[in-house]
Amino acid sequence: NKYVYLLKAESTSITSIEIANGCRHIGSNAFSGCSSLSSVTIPDSVTSIGHSAFYDCTSLTSVTIPDSVTSIGSQAFLGCTSLTSVTIPDSVTSIDGSPFSGCNSLKGTSFSGAVYLGNKNNKYVYLLKAESTSITSIEIANGCRHIASSAFYYCSSLSSVTIPDSVTSIGSRAFYGCNALKGTSFSGAVYLGNKNNKYVYLLKAESTSITSIKIANGCRHIASNAFSYCSSLASVTIPDSVTSIGSQAFYGCTSLASVTIPDSVTSIGDSILYSCDSLESVVISYDLWSKSSNYFSDLPQFITVFIYGFSYSGPAISFYNTTVYYYSELQPTERGCYWHYVNGVPTPW
Repeated sequence: NKYVYLLKAESTSITSIEIANGCRHIGSNAFSGCSSLSSVTIPDSVTSIGHSAFYDCTSLTSVTIPDSVTSIGSQAFLGCTSLTSVTIPDSVTSIDGSPFSGCNSLKGTSFSGAVYLGNKNNKYVYLLKAESTSITSIEIANGCRHIASSAFYYCSSLSSVTIPDSVTSIGSRAFYGCNALKGTSFSGAVYLGNKNNKYVYLLKAESTSITSIKIANGCRHIASNAFSYCSSLASVTIPDSVTSIGSQAFYGCTSLASVTIPDSVTSIGDSILYSCDSLESVVISYDLWSKSSNYFSDLPQFITVFIYGFSYSGPAISFYNTTVYYYSELQPTERGCYWHYVNGVPTPW
C-alpha cells in the first residue's frame, strides 16, 4: 500500500483532489493554503484527518467525511470561508480544538437554540455553536456526541443547559463567559447534566475558597478553568466516571500537593496543573502520560510522576522537570524506577 499517509498536495494551485483508496491518514497541513481547491473526495479507508489539513482552502464548499474516520484534528478546516456543508459520521470519536473555526458560511441543523453538524441518520453529532449569544436556555439534542470549543462563548444570559448522556466530549471554554448559568451543586462544585444524571459536566467550583473536593460519581467532564485560583484546595478526588479534564482545570491551586488521575480519563487539556506551586506528585496511566506528558513541562517545580499500566525495566527517568516511576505490585529483584502503594500513598520501592 503506497498510500497509507497523505503527506501533502503536490501544488497549492490544485483545484480538486480524489484521495487514493487505501489512504488511512490525511497529514497535518496536507492541503494548507490550497486556496483554489474546491472539491475533495475522501475514501472510506481514511481514519484520521490531521491538524490544519485543509487550512485556508477558501474555495472549498462542501466536505463529506466518510464513516471510517474516527478523529479530526484541531483547525482541520480553519479559514475555509466558502465551506457551507460538512457531513460528520457517528464514527468520529475525537474532535480536537476548533476544526471549523472561521468557517463563517457553514450551515447546519438548528435545534433548540444551537447549530449542529451531522449526517442523514444523526443530524446532531457535533454542536457547532449557539444560534445567538442572547439565548437563555438550551436543551442539547439527544444524539449529540461533541460540543465545540467556545460553542456558547459569552452567552451571558444563558441560565439553563441540559446535556444528554450521548455527549462524549466538550471542547475547551464551551461555556466561557456564561455567568448567569445555574446548575446542580454538590460537595463544593456546580454541575450541568440531565434528569437521569445531574453531574455530566463539572462547570466550576462553588467558591475559590474550597479546601477539598470529591467530584460526583457520574461526572464525565471537568471544565477548563473549573478550579482556577482555588488557592486553598489541598485535596481532590476524581472518580473513574471522568473521561476528560479541560485546560487549566486546576490552574493556580497553590495548596494542591498530589493528584491521582484515573485510567478512565482519556484526554486532558494543556496546563491543567499550571501554577500549582505545592504540587509534589501525580499518579497517571501510561496511555494518558504518553500522549500528554508535555502538558506537565510548564510546572515551575520538580515533581514525581507515578505511572501505572505499563511494564518497564531500567533506571529512574528524568523527563522535563519530573522523575518517573512505574508501578510494580511486587518488589522488583532488579534496581530501577518502581513504585507501589503503602497505606494508600504512592511510594517508590
